[in-house]
Amino acid sequence: MAAAPAPLTGDNPSYSVQGIEKGQIRLPEEQPWETLKKQLCARPWITYAQKPLGGVGSVINYLGRYTHRVAISNSRITGINQDQVSFRYKDNNRNGITKTMTLDAVEFIRRFMLHVLPDNFYKIRYFGVMASIHAKNLKEQCLSLIGTLTDAPVFERMPATEIYRYISGKDPLKCPHCNTGTMERIAVFPAPDS
Repeated sequence: MAAAPAPLTGDNPSYSVQGIEKGQIRLPEEQPWETLKKQLCARPWITYAQKPLGGVGSVINYLGRYTHRVAISNSRITGINQDQVSFRYKDNNRNGITKTMTLDAVEFIRRFMLHVLPDNFYKIRYFGVMASIHAKNLKEQCLSLIGTLTDAPVFERMPATEIYRYISGKDPLKCPHCNTGTMERIAVFPAPDS
């Protein structure tokens, strides 16, 4: 195993993360981004992402529940008095038993507001073809394609690039920058285990 390279140093340590000591990284404000990027890419980074216990599907289900819920549902609120709010919660330190907590109304609102995103922040941000700016064009394209579903048997055993060319009239392999060269596949990444 090769020795790790010398750490990056900086005069203004303002960032500390486990594994990175203060002063080991020079932030982009202090030097050009390209220089920082070259220094970071020169290091042999090793990342570790543990395989999800329940598979990829469990991760998708968790994210779906997390991104589409409020901080506390109405059914968990058990009582509202003049200046107090009572609600049920699960105590995971005690084997998940359900308990009731009563807070001052101001403290309850403060905790609730910690889950409200500031203006111009989004839990889910769609980009690319899913961005809302493309909604009208995509709707028109989808409606026009629905009318051509009789062509579906033609697409059997046809490569995806040929199907795209047939439907859109555009060559997906043509270089988007020069419009003359042809892009070639150089690598194929396997699909994650489900």
